[in-house]
Amino acid sequence: MSNNQLTRLELRSPFALYGNESLIAEKSEEFGHFIELNEFQAEIIKAVNIMLFTTRQLLKKYLTIQGIHFSDKMLTKQLKRLSLHNYLSKKSFVSLNGRKSGFMTYMLDRKGKGFLRHMGIRIKLEGYINEKTPGEVKKILAANQVAIEIIIAGSDKKMYFETARIFLVNEKRLKANGHLFRALGFINNEDGGKSYFIQPVRNGQDDIEELLDKLNRMEQVIQIAGFSELNIQEDITVIVVAENKIEMEHIEKLLENKQKIYSHLQLATTYDRLIIFEDLPLEKRIHLLPGK
Repeated sequence: MSNNQLTRLELRSPFALYGNESLIAEKSEEFGHFIELNEFQAEIIKAVNIMLFTTRQLLKKYLTIQGIHFSDKMLTKQLKRLSLHNYLSKKSFVSLNGRKSGFMTYMLDRKGKGFLRHMGIRIKLEGYINEKTPGEVKKILAANQVAIEIIIAGSDKKMYFETARIFLVNEKRLKANGHLFRALGFINNEDGGKSYFIQPVRNGQDDIEELLDKLNRMEQVIQIAGFSELNIQEDITVIVVAENKIEMEHIEKLLENKQKIYSHLQLATTYDRLIIFEDLPLEKRIHLLPGK
């Protein structure tokens, strides 16, 4: 690997956490104008609904996967217009010293939601989105990034992904509630094959404890409900996404003796810069933990 390639891998992740960040909306028109949306604008709004939060680059890749043809200039222009007129909300991460992130985050705004309702499309997780902290938004962005890269590498039109999906056991089969988990990223294949759960972990002990708890709940839910009831494949991999290589290696050490506990799950790791490193095949960007 060349020095230039190594330098790219070692760059700080855009989804790395900084202390006390805020997510600040960029200015838009107070009321904005209603737009007779063209097909491309409508596809942008539907894509943002699917991903909950996205960046321009993630949106570009997602729309390309869908077979939509457009130029960079066209996408930039439409994102600006949809944000200005309250179809999308455009936000930036801002630190205590006023430093802004180098990218914008997009989510649905009120007119975008109105358009989807008019089209009979369900707005995904509206209350859930409104409660997210900057750190949680970055984890969703990291999960979307991994899902998109896996689908690009797979080149399989039957693969699809969902963001922040809940899996739970049918309560009628249980005397107690609580048998559920939310996969921040989920990839499935309508024709069989593999499924993936994606769980980003940002630096911090709280996230590690959350990860271990979620892995236990994943195993429990699958064991009780079964693969078919959950509509997932028996070949399922949980990808833990770290901020950087050092954190990935730390997570691998924490998990190295736990793979044997999870009979239904294959554990794997990656990190934000590695997963988008397209010079490597996908199997080199995702590290499967031994022991299953």
